Amino acid sequence: MDRAEYGLHDVIAITTRNVSDRAIFKDACGTSRVAEMDSEDVEAIYAPHLNCGPGVTLATIVERMVKLEPGASTQETLQIGFAVQDFYRVNVWILAADGTLAADTPAASGFFTILPSGRN
Repeated sequence: MDRAEYGLHDVIAITTRNVSDRAIFKDACGTSRVAEMDSEDVEAIYAPHLNCGPGVTLATIVERMVKLEPGASTQETLQIGFAVQDFYRVNVWILAADGTLAADTPAASGFFTILPSGRN
């Protein structure tokens, strides 16, 4: 994350860096902002249609995924629309080469705050 605090309609800059010793594939369709839940047992929801449209297919996901070699990074942005004041994080989904979800996914960012009254 580029900051620890955002206001409504701000843009979140997200940097994803591959810290493993092998290439990974980042899903360009599935990156999403999620509110922090009180329970550790809340399952993350993979929803590639949010960024790539309701008709997104596995072929679309494979076409748009980003290969990151060890040590490489990429940056993307998410626009904050409506949000209640809370702590949030961003989930970045990691894929296998065939576009299916990898075992250790999603990768979650650190926490940040959205303050609806800030910077409007």
